[in-house]
Amino acid sequence: MLRLITVLATGASGNPIAPGTFTPLVVMIALMLASIALTMFGRSAATTAIALALTGGPVAVVGGGYGLFLLTMLTVGRNARWN
Repeated sequence: MLRLITVLATGASGNPIAPGTFTPLVVMIALMLASIALTMFGRSAATTAIALALTGGPVAVVGGGYGLFLLTMLTVGRNARWN
């Protein structure tokens, strides 16, 4: 998650911020701050699990989407035309 934030922030620092970049950047920073707050101030294992879900969730969704795309291309992609 921190890597995604730094990639978006460094891409936006040299150039003007693209119209669709600001919202995901703010959302990821908010998720990171919420996860840090839950880890520091939470006293149970449930708050730690929620913090892990907050920071690991977006990465799991992107990875899952890539996995579904890869599965689709491996099953039906051999008949697809790429030109």
